[in-house]
Amino acid sequence: MNTGCSIYIVDSDARVRRHLVMLLRGQNHKPTSFASGNDFVEALGFLEAGISIIDMRLCDMDGLDVLRKTQGRRPDMLLIMMAANTDVRTAVQAIKEGADDFLEKPFEDDAIVQLVAHAIPELGRKIQFAARRCSAAKQLDKLTRKELHMMISLSLERDNGKVAEQYQVSVRTVESYRTRIMRKVGVTRFSDALLLLSAAGVSRAPFPEKAC
Repeated sequence: MNTGCSIYIVDSDARVRRHLVMLLRGQNHKPTSFASGNDFVEALGFLEAGISIIDMRLCDMDGLDVLRKTQGRRPDMLLIMMAANTDVRTAVQAIKEGADDFLEKPFEDDAIVQLVAHAIPELGRKIQFAARRCSAAKQLDKLTRKELHMMISLSLERDNGKVAEQYQVSVRTVESYRTRIMRKVGVTRFSDALLLLSAAGVSRAPFPEKAC
């Protein structure tokens, strides 16, 4: 049974918006339409997780700009780009930029219905991923900037002595940081603390600074 999900239609063509809202509402989904990219981007902080169907050519901005802004702020959104009279390169570019799927206009109603149906399981995975990322980020927020720097350095270089040399501190100071980091994020093994970095999307060490 289709329980429906939130679907956001971003298209400057009023006819397309009205048609998709009626079609998707008839499938028990909860569609909301936006006439411009800016309207959608401004609403991102208030929207439920869902599927976003974004036209590549909007009245106020490029659809890929909307895609990038949405990715940065809402990892719990599944993103489908659409465009009229497009070519393979346009579709490939959208996918490379991070779109989950691409739809060419004009399209049949069945194509949209099936596309959304297939997207719902992936949306569930995205929501779970975003929740884990948010939880990990909250754990890392408990650390000071210096502690986070040290943690990232230790994720790249597991040797306490080399990290101590990098920061120009003693090995005992590095060990003290390890203990403090584990205590703050609530784990008993430093390897578990390091898993929070990847879960939160932290992948690159900042420029080393003096740790004490």
